[in-house]
Amino acid sequence: MKIILMRHGRPLFDLDELRGQKFAPSDITQILLDYEQTDLAPDCSPPNDAIELANACAAHFSSQLPRAKASIERLGLRHKAQTDPLFAESSMPHTHWTRPKLDALIWSVTFRLAWLVGFSQNGESFAHAKQRAMQAVEMLENAAQQHGDVFLLGHGIMNRVLGRELKRRGWHKVAANGSGYWSHMVFEK
Repeated sequence: MKIILMRHGRPLFDLDELRGQKFAPSDITQILLDYEQTDLAPDCSPPNDAIELANACAAHFSSQLPRAKASIERLGLRHKAQTDPLFAESSMPHTHWTRPKLDALIWSVTFRLAWLVGFSQNGESFAHAKQRAMQAVEMLENAAQQHGDVFLLGHGIMNRVLGRELKRRGWHKVAANGSGYWSHMVFEK
């Protein structure tokens, strides 16, 4: 049995494009809202190996967020994938401070590190994300037991949390190709 976790393709509103721009933490709220509703960039096509990997599986799952659903569509799995909010990205915590203004990457790293140690203001707590991951992995394991190989189109941070939960349950990561768009991790048991 295999469980494959893949990250979505490049969104139309790409957070990487904000690097170098300075923002106050209070600006992050609108940025995150815009990002949650963004679709994929029109020129973002999955690589052939991603298409092959996804289509080789018997069961398919996806986050319900627009960038994930659009990625599923571009993989040719529109009518095959079951969407569920359990697989959504964990929302980034942030504050409503108006100062200081720092590079978007600095705020992103700062808030994610703070998230790991318990900060969850205006976002989901790490503890809640881990609980969701346990439920999501249970869903994926049940599908693997019924169908064999399972594919999930998800998100960068949540896929890492899911990967840790899979390892905790005895799954072994046998392949991975980074953390960029369309990247994937393959777990076997």
